[in-house]
Amino acid sequence: MRCFIAIDLPDSIKEEIKELQRNIKEKGIKNIKAENLHITLKFLGNLNEREVKRIKNELHLLNPKEKFKIHLENPGVFTRQNIIRIIWLGASKKDDILSIKNELDARLAKHGFGEDKKYTPHVTIARVNTGNNEKVKNRIMQLKDFKTSEFFIDAIKLKQSTLTPEGSLYKDLEIIKIHRRGSTAPP
Repeated sequence: MRCFIAIDLPDSIKEEIKELQRNIKEKGIKNIKAENLHITLKFLGNLNEREVKRIKNELHLLNPKEKFKIHLENPGVFTRQNIIRIIWLGASKKDDILSIKNELDARLAKHGFGEDKKYTPHVTIARVNTGNNEKVKNRIMQLKDFKTSEFFIDAIKLKQSTLTPEGSLYKDLEIIKIHRRGSTAPP
């Protein structure tokens, strides 16, 4: 099964992002469905049941700081061959997220998962299927001051992703709650 580890967003933040997505609606820009908005910590690829169990065990050993607040801001883009492909929102308090990401990478390295070369804590809000970079850049520049409300990061999730013609479907396989300083829910 195709899996990844992520931080989900509260419904109220998804609503704020949906409003932003209405402002970037354009031919060739496909907005990500609200239910699929998240911050990816680690894409794992296809795993068998035994690998999923090992990943779940490692997640329960994470020792994240106590839950913390962030907001999403600063729309940006990822390109491939100088063509914009992804529109995203950056996460504030990158150091707190990177702390979780670094510990996660260290724990998963012993199971054969390498570190990501370059990681930017973000939420993908749209995919771009057109080569009109200037039009997309202009849309993004108009939204440069966008900022969501603050929200708590209080859980990390192992998710399954199923690709369908209508888009990806996500299912939570494991939820790791961050209760208090240095404590996660037991397995």
